[in-house]
Parts: sequence; structure tokens; C-alpha cells
Amino acid sequence: MENILLVTSIIIIVFGALQIILFFKVWGMTNDVRKIKNILELNIKQQQDTLNYNTNIAPSFSLGEVVTYKKTQEKFIIKRRITEDLFECSSLDTNTSYTLNRNELQK
Repeated sequence: MENILLVTSIIIIVFGALQIILFFKVWGMTNDVRKIKNILELNIKQQQDTLNYNTNIAPSFSLGEVVTYKKTQEKFIIKRRITEDLFECSSLDTNTSYTLNRNELQK
């Protein structure tokens, strides 16, 4: 009977110690989550600022529109939009396809 009580007591003490350790680990993780949340919020804000900056710099182009490449003043026609900032354009002179950034194009 005493052996069962001793084994049960040891198990309860070990279980209690593990519960205390687990409590402090979870408490520490909440601080980590708060740091990660702050980093992600800062990253999202920077992306939104960059997006606002980019949309203020260059206008949006529509498909089939004739645009000028700023570096060479060559004329292109927009064939398709790849992303918000990238367009597949075809040269009017050589009919060669290029992928161009919208900041490199002007109407």
C-alpha cells in the first residue's frame, strides 16, 4: 500500500513540475508571438507604402495600349498583364516580346 502511495506521489510531483515548466514556456511563447506580430505588421505597412508609392509613380496600362519604353523611346503594345507591375509587351518595329516593368513605361 505504501509503495502505491509513493509511486503515485512521485508521479503527481513530476506532473506538477512539468505543468509549471509548461506554464512558463507558454508565457514565453506569447512574447514571441507578440514580436512576430509586430514584425509582420511592420512588413505589411512597408509593402502598403511601397504599393502606394508605385501606384503614384506610374499609371496603370490597359491591354492593347501603345506605350513608350523610357530608356530607348521604342514603342510597344501591351499584350498581357503578368503581375500588377509587369507587362508582356510586343515591339511595334520588330514584333519581339519583352517583359517590362510599368515604371519603365510611359503613355
